[in-house]
Amino acid sequence: QGGSNAPAWSAVSAGFTLTAEQATTSGSGITFGSIPSGVQHVVMMVEGTSCGSDGDIYIQLGDGGGLETSGYIASGGYVLQVGTTGVTRSTSSFIWRHEGDPAYTFHGVMEFFLKDASNNTWVAFLGGAHGSTDRQAAVGGGSKSLSAALTQIKVFPQNGAFDAGSISIMYM
Repeated sequence: QGGSNAPAWSAVSAGFTLTAEQATTSGSGITFGSIPSGVQHVVMMVEGTSCGSDGDIYIQLGDGGGLETSGYIASGGYVLQVGTTGVTRSTSSFIWRHEGDPAYTFHGVMEFFLKDASNNTWVAFLGGAHGSTDRQAAVGGGSKSLSAALTQIKVFPQNGAFDAGSISIMYM
């Protein structure tokens, strides 16, 4: 308002929309559809999710034309409390890297940010833990340009089916 004018307060935007939590106690994946066009930030929250067999968790983005299975620049890694590390790269999805017992559970957050609306480019990062006592730190991220506006996200295990936990997303 200028240096000599009193400040004016604007209305608070609506903020995040939280979706219903989806159980990851069975099934080969979960698709969060009906994400409204124009969303610029998505947060995926994972709690106690287990794949039931050794393998990573994959995350794919999609638009009205379906899920996109190529063109990702992504990696996921882990650091074990005893100093062991590992990383996996992917061009078919974002990846939450897993190492160890199939009964290990995943806990944490993966965030997606619309970096460039003109070409629907999203950047992502993840932070979390997994293990029997969450003894492994999980890190990762990457980028993906979609063919149109984001409308869906699919989360699925590399092998087998989910057998424990839950996942939800929120967006704005």
